[in-house]
Amino acid sequence: MKFGLSGLLFPESTVEEVITNIGELGADHVELIFDLPNFPPNTSLRVLPSLKKLIDSYGLGASIHGPIWDLNPLSWHSTIRRLALKYMRKSIDVCSALGGEIVVVHPGRCPFPRVKNFLSPARERFLRFTQESLEYARSRGVKLALENFPMAAEFPYSSPQEMLPLVKELDGLGITFDVGHAFLNKIWQNISSPERRIAEEIKLVGDHIVNVHFHDNRGRHDDHLPPGEGSINFRPIVNALRKIGYDGWITVELHHLAGRDPTEIGETGLKRTKDLFRF
Repeated sequence: MKFGLSGLLFPESTVEEVITNIGELGADHVELIFDLPNFPPNTSLRVLPSLKKLIDSYGLGASIHGPIWDLNPLSWHSTIRRLALKYMRKSIDVCSALGGEIVVVHPGRCPFPRVKNFLSPARERFLRFTQESLEYARSRGVKLALENFPMAAEFPYSSPQEMLPLVKELDGLGITFDVGHAFLNKIWQNISSPERRIAEEIKLVGDHIVNVHFHDNRGRHDDHLPPGEGSINFRPIVNALRKIGYDGWITVELHHLAGRDPTEIGETGLKRTKDLFRF
């Protein structure tokens, strides 16, 4: 098992500082966001060779999280869809240039998902977007990994149950299993024993998981807290990952919390996550 940190933790730092901070904390890998905060739109990609040297100097593995905030691949506007694909391809290029292995892709959002005439075209658009992104990722030697989301109804292909047939259909597509998102999904649906249900989902899609996002929350918001500071009982989840023989990346995906030093948050989150997998 390899334990890393997400660059989301350091929103006020340059990408060089993010890599340095994560390397100094003793992580095994770094996940950088090809979007705010790590790669603002004005970032020159000429820095990539120096970033790779910095990553290598700490012996870090690397992954890239594709655009997060406002590029919806399911948009009804073709211009936005083309831009989403363009930046996903750039994410893949950056990952390849940094010697990285995985690019995380968010599912797109469909407004009014209960309306069939909205949902069906949205699902078709996401399928095309993923096929084109996956083909490009293969050409660059990079793995594409679709992430689950809490609001599964609004984000087609974002629940493990929907993701499974998609990853079976699209050869080479993997899954980034986000534990905090899975917990919120169960709480918002008033599902009892949420951790047991999450463990069942891990077993369902286990062969396709290539990255795990690890963070805690209190069941109301996507807080991205260090383990132990929210409501999640991680023991059944860790046991499920062990049972499927998962030995890949655990990316501790934390947010900068007001009034706390992000380095302390990262150190705490990394240590507690490692401790969970020691027993």
